Amino acid sequence: PVAARELMSEATALDPTFAHAYLERAGMLFADQDQMGALEALRAAQQHDYRLSEPQRFAIKAQRLFFEGQPEQAREAIGQWVALYPDDPDAYLNRAQFLQLRGDYAGMVADYERSLELEPTSVGRYLTIGDTYRNQIGDFDKALAAYRAFLREGSEPDVAYRRIGLTHEDAGQLDSALVAFDQAIAADPENLITLQNKAGVLASLGRFAEAETTLGTMLSRVRTDRERVSANMALAIVLKRQGRYAAGLEAHRAAWAAMRRYGDANTVLVQQAFAAGEYARVGMLAEAKQMVAEAAASPTYETPGFYRANVALSEAYIAAYAREFDTATDRIAIAEDIVDTYDLEQGRPLLNFFEAEVAAARGNYAAAAEPYAVFVASRPPNAGLLARFADVLAGAGRADEARAQYEAALVLVPAHAEALLGLAKLAIADGAIE
Repeated sequence: PVAARELMSEATALDPTFAHAYLERAGMLFADQDQMGALEALRAAQQHDYRLSEPQRFAIKAQRLFFEGQPEQAREAIGQWVALYPDDPDAYLNRAQFLQLRGDYAGMVADYERSLELEPTSVGRYLTIGDTYRNQIGDFDKALAAYRAFLREGSEPDVAYRRIGLTHEDAGQLDSALVAFDQAIAADPENLITLQNKAGVLASLGRFAEAETTLGTMLSRVRTDRERVSANMALAIVLKRQGRYAAGLEAHRAAWAAMRRYGDANTVLVQQAFAAGEYARVGMLAEAKQMVAEAAASPTYETPGFYRANVALSEAYIAAYAREFDTATDRIAIAEDIVDTYDLEQGRPLLNFFEAEVAAARGNYAAAAEPYAVFVASRPPNAGLLARFADVLAGAGRADEARAQYEAALVLVPAHAEALLGLAKLAIADGAIE
């Protein structure tokens, strides 16, 4: 993507009126979530739109209006495009992207399906349709149907089988997921990410030795630091699921070292700050304090915004588990002020999470339960998160609700150690087992 953007920049440097190149560059910048850069490129394209077709002019107008904060006018522009060119697949694709931004995933899928009817050779759209059904709508049967259509019509069986495996995993059908991942590996033995997916399922089934062996194979085949990051991050998760937090931290550090080598130092520090809280909760306070201190020492910390709020929340988490409750309360107040000042909507669910964790560290589980419930509702299903929420509910004396959350965690990960332990504790408390 970086090379493609550079080529588009070279093209417009050679021909400053090359509107099509500006339009393509805008799409690339939007995919990279650089909305200001995308808007600048769209405005440049519009200055020279005499070199574009009418559908392309509609695309520029609609996208520019959306980025300028005029979503209704953008919707009207796309509607005109569809009305005037009902057989133009690009009209439906652009409307689908607009509907995606509005959160209308059913409408988005319908437009992708219509574009596929008009352009049947564009079989890659089956993947987008399947991904939307799986990730946004939660209809796993329709997701599987879309991926199987891609398998039937496409030329990349490894891609199809991997998506099928991920869908079975999301649906809790772990044995079927393993079969699909093995089919993907057989189709392309060099696709290391599928080894990572397989290891995750093996760990969910409690087959930790096999999971570690699979990730060892992945690590032995890595070609790039980015692949090394993926393998070590997955290994850290498998180790932590077994309660081997010290080994998990070593795997994390190996991943972060690889990240630094390809220049992603800020991401490393954000991840360190967030992970520090987890290690603090299991008693590794010295390591956690070191991690968050490194994050706070970053030049990025001097930039107001989400990064500084994240560091403050991690400091609050660590202080709470170090029994330094005044410091914890102070850091949460700092983070709340940053989130409010800069209107950082993505930070509000994290505020709920850390407020709940600080209350739990104080032993005030009743106060922790409500913000934890809000945070859980804002996130996709996650076994570790559900088990932790259940711990809080159990501590608050809400045993039936805790049991339901533990059981929900076990549906996702049948061998989840914390969920199994939590259910056992509830059974002991009920006198069901001694």
